[in-house]
Amino acid sequence: IGANEHKNLELFLADDEIRYLDISLPEHLKNDPKYILADATNMSEIVDRTFDVVIALDVFEHIPSKLRNNFLNELYRVSKVLFIIAGPFDEYGVSNTEVRVNEYYKSKYGEDYIWLKEHIENILPNLNNTVNYIKNNFDLKIDNFSHGSLDYWEKLMKLHFEVADNTLLQKYRMNLDRFYNKYIYDFDTSNNNYRNFIVCDKTTKLDLEIFKGSIADINKQTYSIFDDLLKSIHVISKEKTVLCNQSSNFIQLFIDQGNGISEENSIKFPISETTEIQGFTFDLKNKSDIVNLRLDPINDFTVLKINIIKIDDTIYEKDITANAFYIENGLYYFDTPDPQIYIEVSARE
Repeated sequence: IGANEHKNLELFLADDEIRYLDISLPEHLKNDPKYILADATNMSEIVDRTFDVVIALDVFEHIPSKLRNNFLNELYRVSKVLFIIAGPFDEYGVSNTEVRVNEYYKSKYGEDYIWLKEHIENILPNLNNTVNYIKNNFDLKIDNFSHGSLDYWEKLMKLHFEVADNTLLQKYRMNLDRFYNKYIYDFDTSNNNYRNFIVCDKTTKLDLEIFKGSIADINKQTYSIFDDLLKSIHVISKEKTVLCNQSSNFIQLFIDQGNGISEENSIKFPISETTEIQGFTFDLKNKSDIVNLRLDPINDFTVLKINIIKIDDTIYEKDITANAFYIENGLYYFDTPDPQIYIEVSARE
């Protein structure tokens, strides 16, 4: 539920048949058989007990408060074995922490972070009220646990925001993410956690293996390394010690005129990591019968925001794909040093 377009779950559950539901889908996914376009507060097109397991990760808090009981009713109705809700709830200072993190983003980029803004406007759900509603209305067993210490969550979110506009630091930050996943994740619980998990089991036979460790169990050396990594990225970002002007990065446009992509039929311009590209123009006047275009915005890890792609008087929106690992609100997150944007020119009428 609320899957967006990432299909991340099948990376963890490779042997399961997974369907993805969202209230809005980009054009290229509307005919994808794995996707269902529907409102999760009223999934009338889905019959009762269709799915063994229904999962809603970081979705419940985005449902308007007056529709949250409808949402819970629907998760119960369409699930056969269990349903899982995970996300932030209004307890342990979570709301205040989200406000601080959003203000951090706003001070750096001049606008609210869209998802935190929605959390604040909707008001985070109350955990006790949610659990009590489930207990009073459904016949099932409930397990509830939490993860992600609020302190670490705030530090990591601020770090991600700090380096979002710096391609070189993105690569460094990904190393920190890998360190966290390998050495911190299993122990990242405390008295004040960011995310709660509510597991609603209709069979009452499920035996959960939840997180056994806590922040206190992390050895001092591991904690010290992680803390140093956090601080070092902020230092590099603030002091701008990276020699960006010596970069060999470039932007490159590949032109497919029916014979595929090639280096010979491309246009390349060198750019610096300090370059803020508000607009970039390629001259295609001598290029006829263009079938497809591939834009390589930089030969490095990057986060890219596309405002508009225009050829002559035609604006391209629906015919754009990318090798990004995550796409959200026009932002393309690339975990490869060879980011690519594909424009299907011949698809438009």
